Amino acid sequence: MIGYEYQRDIIIWLILLPFQLKNSPEKFVILKILHLYLQYDYNINTLKTENSRDMTQQEFEQRTGFITTPELYAEIEAEYMASELDKDKFCKVWIKQGGIEEMSNRMRGQIFTLRQELAEEQRKRVAEREHADKELTAALTEANAYAKELARIFNMKLGSNEMRAMLNKLIAEYK
Repeated sequence: MIGYEYQRDIIIWLILLPFQLKNSPEKFVILKILHLYLQYDYNINTLKTENSRDMTQQEFEQRTGFITTPELYAEIEAEYMASELDKDKFCKVWIKQGGIEEMSNRMRGQIFTLRQELAEEQRKRVAEREHADKELTAALTEANAYAKELARIFNMKLGSNEMRAMLNKLIAEYK
């Protein structure tokens, strides 16, 4: 096969040459060669894409009628690439060998695992919320007790030194 750079040079030469020739038979021959070459190149590239071994997840799902996850499809694709079968034959064999049932069971397993993880996460959040509620209730109870003590102190008829001493004692207990 000719390298891409040489192909490009030949195509450019074939395109420009007819313009240099006047109405000569060579001009039509060169144009016909160019036409045939471009048609050949187009056909080869078309065949390459049509006969490509790659199979997308969408192609697989259309052929089998089975919707899968990208993670599970990666495993299916590896299995396909390891086989010598074409896309249609692989999908038929895959279905016949119980591929849908196997992948469905694996998806159910993944769903079950995810549900368990979700339930565990919800239990953790409930426990955290209950713990936070208990701490808040304890803090509010303690704050109410100190507020009552402060109200009692302020209602007493004490001198400033006695009041300061009681407040300092209260502050020390709070810390």
